[in-house]
Amino acid sequence: MTDNNTLHCCNNCRFYAEHYIKRDTKFIALSQGHCGHINRNVRKLIRNPQFTTDCDKWQSKELTQIEQKKSIKKLLTNIEKSLASLAEVLNNDS
Repeated sequence: MTDNNTLHCCNNCRFYAEHYIKRDTKFIALSQGHCGHINRNVRKLIRNPQFTTDCDKWQSKELTQIEQKKSIKKLLTNIEKSLASLAEVLNNDS
């Protein structure tokens, strides 16, 4: 458990990849998946991810989402600057 009472289980780990099946036009979670941690030689099948709590490689999925949002904001800022530079070049050519 962390300070904020989050259980360190697979289904809230950044490396856990849920498995799905497709039914008609929907995807349905199978309540199993695998660990995608880079230091695992073989993808470990995980059944009942909400109860698997013995992994030393666990990292918060929530923190990953926060990092992704920061990265996207930075990328969009860089794109904005690049577009402004391109617009300036195009305006100067006229």
